[in-house]
Amino acid sequence: MRSANTLCLLLVLGTFSGVLYSQRHVSFSVEFILDYSSAEELVEFFAWRHSNIERLISLPGTKLARYTSILLTREQYPLSDFIEHLQDMRAGVLRETDRYGLTPIHQYREEVRSLITQLKKLQLDRRISATLEGYFPRDLRIHSTFYVYFVAFGNERASAVVRRVEWVGSEPLFADDGAPTILVNVARYVGVSTNVLTQAHAVMTTLVHEAFHAVYENVCEYQPDSLKPQTPAEMLLQLVHNEGIAYYITLELELQGNQISKQWFEQTRQAIETLNSVLQELQNPSVSPGRVRELILNANLSGSFSSNYGVAAGQRMAYEIDSRLGRRALAETIKGGFKKFLERYRECIERGADLPVLMTDRLNTKKKAN
Repeated sequence: MRSANTLCLLLVLGTFSGVLYSQRHVSFSVEFILDYSSAEELVEFFAWRHSNIERLISLPGTKLARYTSILLTREQYPLSDFIEHLQDMRAGVLRETDRYGLTPIHQYREEVRSLITQLKKLQLDRRISATLEGYFPRDLRIHSTFYVYFVAFGNERASAVVRRVEWVGSEPLFADDGAPTILVNVARYVGVSTNVLTQAHAVMTTLVHEAFHAVYENVCEYQPDSLKPQTPAEMLLQLVHNEGIAYYITLELELQGNQISKQWFEQTRQAIETLNSVLQELQNPSVSPGRVRELILNANLSGSFSSNYGVAAGQRMAYEIDSRLGRRALAETIKGGFKKFLERYRECIERGADLPVLMTDRLNTKKKAN
């Protein structure tokens, strides 16, 4: 995770009309409905142009960002805690722990306002859809619509996460069968450049990343049970597949044709070694549910690229498959699931490449995932 001076979360609530398997050419359509109300309301609130805190906290984007911030702290806090943080931060009272990431909006609200204005000028839907299309197999027909919520705060531990949300009245319920909800922390992109166009491009790159997650998860819903994870180890490997390709897309967009550093190869090699150790620990029948949860959360929510072993390992695997077997081979793993992803990476190794080996042959498939 890169450092950030300004926090702004882009929350994308995804709903889908369907995923169908076809032998014809791909039909790939991803659309976006954008809602900036939460971000705009918070900017105005910190500019002292209104004091309607009830309206602010009632907005869907605000609710999603607050709940997600609490999740990332791994603690529990009531709504009153969030309200107190809002009031104190607006008054310039700094707290030792800024669990909601409100300091940047207090300091850089006009920069956030400018970024929102620039984002509204971009045709995000067309650019993102065109970028994603090449990463999905040609015989997979996808029609998706995303409701996008921009908010101007959020916990700094994760630049982006995807959660599944079912709305019960005006309250979000986080459930496995909910619609994919994407949270993207774009504050770091405001901080790395003073050029608003550069910032906006970085936001788009992040949105491509998270839109991939949302479509991937929807595809998984339509897969047969034989392709779905049945154990904690397989749940982790599905995460490695999902995060790996998403972060590989981000890597390609950021590199823009430049070479990858030697440090990246070493970091990703170490990540695969860590993944092997975690998979081995998950095979222990006495491992507690709490420890399983911790290991899986650490795979992509540890706060840095090198610590996010699942992200780094999956990105390396996706890179090797794409580089050695081709884009079509990588895209086919979306339909075939994480098992196809492992199979393709193993094929890279069998072709004589000096690559870090992933030890998955002895995974216990009897211990069901909770």
